[in-house]
Amino acid sequence: MENTKYNGWKNWETWNTRVMYEQMFQSIASEDCYKSLEALSEAFENLVFELEFENQKLTLLQTSAMAEFLGKVDWKEIAESFVD
Repeated sequence: MENTKYNGWKNWETWNTRVMYEQMFQSIASEDCYKSLEALSEAFENLVFELEFENQKLTLLQTSAMAEFLGKVDWKEIAESFVD
């Protein structure tokens, strides 16, 4: 199995998502209403899915590509970066 780490993150998709949505993630993390790391990572994932799928008109190919990309994101790793 090849090493897919990118800039210290699990993979490029995780790093890229963290960078693209950093300000929104920071805002969510600062609300201090999430009782667990899992709840925070789920909030991040829900936000991105809502922004990427519900608010845009994507073709079937674009939807498939975005779903594949987001399926590789390690949401828990992103959430952990805001907890420390």
